[in-house]
Amino acid sequence: MRYGSAAALIVSVLLSGCPRDTSLTGAADASEEITADTQEETSGGVVIPGHPPPYEPECGNGILDEDEVCDDGNTESLDGCDADCTYTCVEDADCSLGTVCSTDVCNLERHACEHHPIRCADDEPCTYDYCDDAAGCRHRWTGPWYRDADRDCWGSLTDTTCGTATMPRGYTATGGDCCDSEPSVSPHETEYHWDPYDCDGAVAPTFDFNCNGEEEPRWLQVGRCDTGSGTLCLIEEGWVGDPPACGEDGRWLTECRRDAETGVCQPAWDIARSQRCR
Repeated sequence: MRYGSAAALIVSVLLSGCPRDTSLTGAADASEEITADTQEETSGGVVIPGHPPPYEPECGNGILDEDEVCDDGNTESLDGCDADCTYTCVEDADCSLGTVCSTDVCNLERHACEHHPIRCADDEPCTYDYCDDAAGCRHRWTGPWYRDADRDCWGSLTDTTCGTATMPRGYTATGGDCCDSEPSVSPHETEYHWDPYDCDGAVAPTFDFNCNGEEEPRWLQVGRCDTGSGTLCLIEEGWVGDPPACGEDGRWLTECRRDAETGVCQPAWDIARSQRCR
């Protein structure tokens, strides 16, 4: 009887089917509903919550994609890899600024342009050196300006300045004054003087008023008398004897007379005169 009851139970179960685990079936059905409700179509595939999205190529993300020449991780241009992920340059011609004032080259290691300004300096301290985009190097004179303490329009060669486009106050554009404290001394001086100058004790007394390094006497001729026709005497005024040195006194022939006995014209009158120089 015990075995008969067991057999009857087995037959009953087989006929009625196995009982279902509704807890598992319900979870699977719910998952299908969530998936269907939360699907988002994208160009690269389907985004599923809890999973990373499909990879999409993008310039500037630091990943070299199939259609990119370069990708440096940014969208800046002119840094070797431009915003469209192409090289900034591949040859020097790509870097030209269109001016003669710079040497433009492509650094092929970085594919970035390098611009090197040309050197226009002429090593002259009194010029302003610059480059004109069309004409190239230019050198504008900015001096030197010479200190003109005595305001005779001639400046000192030892006191100069430069670097300014306009002449500073107290300076002149012309140098060569050998004594800038004495207005009568300059290369332009034409007057002859009786007394020397010493430039406030800076130099030994000198008559070099025109700054040519020499003392030039005003009068060098020696006086003479010549016998003319009849009773006429011809005179050439000048020094009686050798010309005196600068600042020294001498006698100056001013008149000739014919000797009554000999008929020869001889010096008759002279005056004192000091030798003037410059």
